[in-house]
Amino acid sequence: MRIYPRISRQLVIVGCIVFFSCVNLHAQAGNVSFNPETTVVSAIDTFEVNIQVDSNVSAIHCFMVSVQFNRSLVQLVDVVEGSLLSSHGFTQFFWNDNGTGHDIMNCLMGHGLYADGPGVMAVMKFRAKGQAGVTPLTFTYVEFSDTASPAQPIPVNHSDGAIIISGNPVPFLQQKSKVGLFLLLLLTGALFIHKRLQGKNDADALWIYFNANAKNVSDKKCKTANKTHERKWPPC
Repeated sequence: MRIYPRISRQLVIVGCIVFFSCVNLHAQAGNVSFNPETTVVSAIDTFEVNIQVDSNVSAIHCFMVSVQFNRSLVQLVDVVEGSLLSSHGFTQFFWNDNGTGHDIMNCLMGHGLYADGPGVMAVMKFRAKGQAGVTPLTFTYVEFSDTASPAQPIPVNHSDGAIIISGNPVPFLQQKSKVGLFLLLLLTGALFIHKRLQGKNDADALWIYFNANAKNVSDKKCKTANKTHERKWPPC
């Protein structure tokens, strides 16, 4: 009895299972998202939002994402490299303003090096610009590549986020008003001191005048000068 055809058929089936299992490693697309997905801040806050990838993304050698938001509400101050790739070797991390959004790129330096999710890809540092409102935080481009030569894309999905700026710029204006009030009080105090010093100078001049013309000064003027200047009037 010949069993070779049956064995060959079994090997083909096993080979197909292994092949499609390997294909499904990339076919089961992972997800890139913001953490927190929705950030709530006040109108004068500085805050951070992480870009992260889940555990369904593996064999990551490089990535590039582009992010957009409403620039009239928030300002991107800095972007810091996350630990996803940097914990697996030397990296080339870069971010820039492309005019309509911001590009964030990172790559492991070295053939065959890769990282598996989950992990933090980058940390975006924002500053609210003093105005209440809501801005979407949107991925406009997402690309991951593996260690193959040439590099092959890794399929990923992405989830957008949002930033809610609560309140209004009143706290900031109130703070400025307090500074303005302080300056006004300081100016008022300075004018008061100047007036008192000017009055003292006038009294000094009056005392010198009376002292030089003691014989022609009446008793009433003498007493007035003594009281104003708070010193004994020698001629009187």
